[in-house]
Amino acid sequence: MTIVNAKNMLLKATKEKYSVGAFNITNIIQMEAVVEAAVEKKAPLIIQVSVAPSKFLKPKVLVAVYRTLAESAPIPICLHLDHCTDVDFCRTCADAGYTNIMIDASKQIYEENI
Repeated sequence: MTIVNAKNMLLKATKEKYSVGAFNITNIIQMEAVVEAAVEKKAPLIIQVSVAPSKFLKPKVLVAVYRTLAESAPIPICLHLDHCTDVDFCRTCADAGYTNIMIDASKQIYEENI
């Protein structure tokens, strides 16, 4: 099992000159499918989940499935919350065990965005 964050995964990929697939999923079946494909190709994987599926499927449930799949996978896998504008929900996902969070503050004024 290799549960990693995207930063470390991408730094290694940059250093060793290879790419990392990042796939948006909307359900657990898709999560299983992308993990299976990545394992078959022996490739690291970023599983991306946007806010709506994260809320529908519940962060703790997604993390439990992610960890179960990652424990049996011989590849590094990251679980990424994609483009979240709600800081409280970002915290909820981080507390649940997402390994990477993208806070989207693009609609905020410049000073708040950076």
